[in-house]
Amino acid sequence: MPDQQPRFGLPDRGELLESMAHGAAGDSVAAVVHEAVAKVRRPDGSLVLNDLRTYRTTKDGPLYALNMILSLDVFRVSAWARAGFSLFQRKSAIRNVEDLCQREGVDSAVAWALLHGQHEKLHVDVLRDLMEDFVDSDKAEMIRRILQKSLRKWR
Repeated sequence: MPDQQPRFGLPDRGELLESMAHGAAGDSVAAVVHEAVAKVRRPDGSLVLNDLRTYRTTKDGPLYALNMILSLDVFRVSAWARAGFSLFQRKSAIRNVEDLCQREGVDSAVAWALLHGQHEKLHVDVLRDLMEDFVDSDKAEMIRRILQKSLRKWR
């Protein structure tokens, strides 16, 4: 379990992956996935895309699926943050948000956007909804298939 909970109440992607693994293969596999996620989780509880860059194929196991989930989150956070910056700031701000999301995690990117953007236009609950809606999307189904394939091929 993470030492520190996310600051913004955003869905934990490690827990999502564990839930998907449980649905795909049961409790024992979900426990193994939990252990794999715990190995890449930072001391503050965050999951960071750059920490998962070495997991590039289904043979790398369930962390490849987590890599895909976090990659999609970069786009979600970027799209959410866009509303908080003027036309002249937008390009560099979005680049910063994406970079932070990849290097330090979603919470850091959100904190930066709220600090530097027009926070009255940035509603964290909108981002939370975007991230929670992922579970029922076509992209989630794609991730479930990747996860199932990676669980079969995992060394």
